[in-house]
Amino acid sequence: MTRINRFLMVLLAIVCLIAVLGQTVWAGEFGEAAGLVDSATLISKARHYNARIVTYRGEVVGDIMARDAGVWLNINDDDYSRQGQEFKLAGYNQGLSVLAPQGTEKQVTRAGNYAWRGDYVEVTGVFHRSSPKHGGEMFIQASSVEVIKPGFRLVTAPTGKRVLAAAVLLSIAAALLWLSQRMLGRNARRPPPS
Repeated sequence: MTRINRFLMVLLAIVCLIAVLGQTVWAGEFGEAAGLVDSATLISKARHYNARIVTYRGEVVGDIMARDAGVWLNINDDDYSRQGQEFKLAGYNQGLSVLAPQGTEKQVTRAGNYAWRGDYVEVTGVFHRSSPKHGGEMFIQASSVEVIKPGFRLVTAPTGKRVLAAAVLLSIAAALLWLSQRMLGRNARRPPPS
């Protein structure tokens, strides 16, 4: 191998090394995109996803809190968030906090609770494993929030057990009312003690 070939090989190796290191520094500085991730993965691999751009989907639950820094949302991506009108008990509640841009409260209008299914949203933003600026909170600082499916009122149809329980309780209440009226009627007919 000639000196020129060795020189070119070393130069090529240095250029490749600079390109790889430059890419790593650039990705770490601006946030490497990680794609669609769920909360279980973000929590269990928090160090890996820290300061990376993630996409996260789920149901808005609790309160929509507009603050100076933005709009705080709690977004669940558990089994409940993906169920429709009739849902079955399946596992635990699971989700993350999201700090969305100001004005998001005009777009995301329904938060889930016992009577309502919240808006199902897709969030894109930077995941923070532990933010000193926000009290060590683990959250996603969203750059965009898109409502995929608006929230709706949950309708719970009465089951046979509930109808039977209501009938039994109504019968007991009617019997107690009848007994109390009867007792009052007897006391009213008695002559007052002298």
